[in-house]
Amino acid sequence: MDSLDNFRERFEALEQQTKAMGAHTSTVARRRRWWPITGSVAAMAVLGLALALPLPVLAKTFFTFTTIDIPFSGAFQTTPTGINDKGQIAGFYLTSGLASHGFLLSDGNFSTFDFTTANCCTDFHGINNQGQVVGYGGTVSFLFTGGQFSIISVPGSTFTSANGINNTGQIVGDTIVSNQAIGFLLHGGSFSFISNSTSALGINDPGQIVGTVGAHGYLLTDNVLSTVDFPGAQNTIPTGINNTGAIVGLYVALPQILHGFILDQQGFSTIDFPGSTSTQVLGINNQGQIVGLYFDSSGGHGFLATPASDTTPPVITVSANPMTLWPPNGQMVPVTVSGMMTDHEPGGTGVNPSTAAYAVTDEYGQMQPSGSVPLGSDSSYSFVSQLQASRHGNDTDGRQYIITVTAQDNAGNTRSAATGVTVPHDQGK
Repeated sequence: MDSLDNFRERFEALEQQTKAMGAHTSTVARRRRWWPITGSVAAMAVLGLALALPLPVLAKTFFTFTTIDIPFSGAFQTTPTGINDKGQIAGFYLTSGLASHGFLLSDGNFSTFDFTTANCCTDFHGINNQGQVVGYGGTVSFLFTGGQFSIISVPGSTFTSANGINNTGQIVGDTIVSNQAIGFLLHGGSFSFISNSTSALGINDPGQIVGTVGAHGYLLTDNVLSTVDFPGAQNTIPTGINNTGAIVGLYVALPQILHGFILDQQGFSTIDFPGSTSTQVLGINNQGQIVGLYFDSSGGHGFLATPASDTTPPVITVSANPMTLWPPNGQMVPVTVSGMMTDHEPGGTGVNPSTAAYAVTDEYGQMQPSGSVPLGSDSSYSFVSQLQASRHGNDTDGRQYIITVTAQDNAGNTRSAATGVTVPHDQGK
């Protein structure tokens, strides 16, 4: 069996497994031997490492997206897989017969490279700040540096895929030894296995490694293994980690759709290219830029996503009806408060509905209700607050209620707006 047949057999088998899940053919399945294995967190306890089970917090990180399509005749499904701190992007694209070709994108210019002379595969996977690239080419892997390829093959293995490289030259990947898939670390010319792992997909400069154990993701730090499972997902596949500890990857959720994710200090965030039917996040640099692959009705396309810079707070309008409570008979009066909350400026991240709230300040300190504000899909809001129509007889300027409405955008910028309601001394006030 030649290398092309080996590649096609491997790809087609994984493609059938992915299609059986009802999802798009997964780039990770193709380039990193991902199997949609089911399992339980309890089963992971067989690892000879400490197991931490963090409770994830759903959050949002926002990006601006750019499509990357290699402009060569016959090329399709451009797949960026790594990005370094200089903004250089490594990846691969497909041509007829599912042959893959490596590419580098630097300063807007594409360069292409082929590891094998046979019409098989050159999958560039990861790139470091020195421009060194690791990848996969048939049954073995390679390091590409200075315009030259050198083979990476785990001794005794039938398959080796180098998936990530950090700035110190450490390389991680996955291999098959004695029919067992396992992750590996290559450091100083020596291979070491990551016990009972399925794969190792990314490594940062401090040496933290991310990968998979069956259907679960993991983070390995100083021989302590922590799960990386997107809440509610069937499969979680971390593909990269930067020096701040931000982890990116993809997950499978009902109804069997692939989504990208980032796990940073804000918690988990879903990353879906706008208008896509599925998204895979495959690499991240230390500036937080990410690269990956998305599918839409026209097929597969690469993308670059840059964290959005939003320093402008939302715009809030507020009004109250009625604004005057009369007569001052001590009765409770329903006051309707309404307005708009928007964050539509260029680069705006949108209003975070969970932060919308109101508070009433009573100059007498007696009636001071507060609570959340329901925000509609059209950015409008309306709520009712009960206020007392009473005032002191000697209060010549009347009793003043101030209603303040507050919200944050998804970048954490806060704005408040206020309106007043008065219980006048008399109808002339």
